[in-house]
Amino acid sequence: MGERVHLATKDVGMETAIQDTLNVIKYNELDDFVLAGHSFAGKVAAAVADRVHEKVEKVIYVDAFRPERVRTPQAAFNPAGEFGPPPQAPLRFRSQRRSSTASERMSEARTGSG
Repeated sequence: MGERVHLATKDVGMETAIQDTLNVIKYNELDDFVLAGHSFAGKVAAAVADRVHEKVEKVIYVDAFRPERVRTPQAAFNPAGEFGPPPQAPLRFRSQRRSSTASERMSEARTGSG
């Protein structure tokens, strides 16, 4: 979303990103270009490349999932589906730890506890 975050609504999704990219290609009359997709945008790049394959010279996936075939958008982003369930144990921040003496901290460092 970047500079368009103020336009975010529940209706903005994968297809919005695809259409935005297709419009950039169309209105800038781009042809024979390299399309890069980073992370989640790899799905967007794949769908765009599928729709205007005659204009795309190469697609580069940077730290992204590269689908074997794309004919439709890969649905909405589901973090649990993409990365698994969130951790169950709450994170323990340093400020939540009890105070300890210097010798206790050294002992924890040696044993890896704490």
